[in-house]
Amino acid sequence: MKRSIALLLLLDWLIAAAAPAPYFRHLGSRDGLAHPSVLSIAQDSLGRLWFGTENGVSTYDGNRMTSFRSGNVVMDIVCDEKGDVYFLSNGELYRSGTGSRETALYAPGPYNALFIENGQTCVLSGRKVWQ
Repeated sequence: MKRSIALLLLLDWLIAAAAPAPYFRHLGSRDGLAHPSVLSIAQDSLGRLWFGTENGVSTYDGNRMTSFRSGNVVMDIVCDEKGDVYFLSNGELYRSGTGSRETALYAPGPYNALFIENGQTCVLSGRKVWQ
């Protein structure tokens, strides 16, 4: 019985040792990130990562970073089920369509927060929630 347990532990250790270690890459300003202070992160339907920073928005597709430096703080960023990306910058709501590289003002604010609730993109304005 002790040999069986020892053999199982040895096999478990060998399998764990053979598994590849997870790959992590640290991204920063040298990689094209708009600002080193990232305030929000979202992933769209294409797998791109979107970073809201203190100086605009950056997207990372796994190979390349693209930044939209605006001088504006981007506090909240979300992706909906259709793949559209929404973010708040200086209290205004911006949208980038699925697969689009263009971002446009979607709804003038002032808005305080942005979130997804039951698949709906919602914004908070004062004490009211808008969908």
